[in-house]
Amino acid sequence: MLQKYVTLILIISGTVSGSTQEYNELQTTTDYRTVELNFIDDNIGYGLTDNWILNTDNIFKTVDGGLTWDSINIPHPMLELQDMQFIGNGVGFLSNRDLNNTNAPMELYKTIDDGLNWELISPIITNTGMGRSIIDFIDENNGYWAISGILYKTTDGGANWDTTHLSSPGQVNGVSAMSMDFTDMENGVIGTFDNTFFYGGGLYSTTDGANTFVKKDFNYYNSVINHLDYVGNNTIYGGMPYGMTINNGSGRMFIYKSTDNGMTWDSTYVDSANIVDPDIMGFKFEDELNGKVVIRQAWSDTCFIFETSDGAINWNLEDTIFSYNLFDIAITGNNTYISVPDDKIYKQINGTAAIIPLTNNYFNLYPNPSNDIVNIDFGVIKGIEQIKVYTIEGSLVLNQIGNYNSINLKNLRPGYYLVKVLLKDQSLLSSQLIVK
Repeated sequence: MLQKYVTLILIISGTVSGSTQEYNELQTTTDYRTVELNFIDDNIGYGLTDNWILNTDNIFKTVDGGLTWDSINIPHPMLELQDMQFIGNGVGFLSNRDLNNTNAPMELYKTIDDGLNWELISPIITNTGMGRSIIDFIDENNGYWAISGILYKTTDGGANWDTTHLSSPGQVNGVSAMSMDFTDMENGVIGTFDNTFFYGGGLYSTTDGANTFVKKDFNYYNSVINHLDYVGNNTIYGGMPYGMTINNGSGRMFIYKSTDNGMTWDSTYVDSANIVDPDIMGFKFEDELNGKVVIRQAWSDTCFIFETSDGAINWNLEDTIFSYNLFDIAITGNNTYISVPDDKIYKQINGTAAIIPLTNNYFNLYPNPSNDIVNIDFGVIKGIEQIKVYTIEGSLVLNQIGNYNSINLKNLRPGYYLVKVLLKDQSLLSSQLIVK
């Protein structure tokens, strides 16, 4: 199984007054960016990553709510991954693009054993697309796969596919699917792009399994629909980053909301709290009432997290994080995860908050917490060259050179620390330490 080494940090902070949650900014990892998050429950989740140094994509998995991450095997490590969806522990789908395959350049794979084996389930002939495809499966057998203007549908796990063209015959330019969310095989919505430099978009809703669509096309610039949440009870939220956030110069940002399975849509405004030139970066709803939106002050590295508990009628500011962009948001029963381009994943846990860069943890510290001697256990014999201990602010407080397998903590104050271990083969590993 392919493994990639990155850093582990987990810091939990206390709450601040009111409903505001504090997110601590820590040292970042390097190279790995989580462009898509997919959590099954509070503990089990998957991340689609890209390594901007090696120019490779990968999928990582956590089983402990983001404390540690391990990479899983993918069918073609050197090909670009288009999308990923896991519908259960170990059961998932991914798509990649291979332009050397003239008949089926877009490929869809399925695994039921966390990537130990992958089955190619895509049609014999597929659309080439523009470098983007979207997976949305309801269960192991029933799902949709969109490539540009073509929607594929299967009810038997990919053995057979039905094909639907989103654009009408003769439609100028046509449309391409940019986002998709089905609550079941009958009811779903697709966000579209008009394939022009006008960057127009629309919302295509269906209640009969994609046999027919109710279409809402927008006639103003930068209205591509990149974000959709079909949360059930006939409620859908839709929108996009950057465009359609100023609402024709009014200065109020909005997302779209439907309460009748996408038959009609209303603009739902998001209070910007006097943020200068705000942009909606993305949003996620847990159900029809509870959701979060990330807003950025234009041309800055500051993002603001707002939450709603009444279906986007009122919004409360939770906190700010420092990032110039947003990749994805995932909400589970008790946690919220936010991934951003600088190799971090922010996490909120039942009123507390954490920041978790994508991780592989290859050694244990015990006892942990401790206020005396802490031992380092790799499980196998590995030569240690240097051990460094940092505060959460990044200050070096201990530098231990030599092949030692323990650390003396007697001179450290109580709190959270990051331990970095440099091995003789120059591998650098990290883990969290709590001094009590």
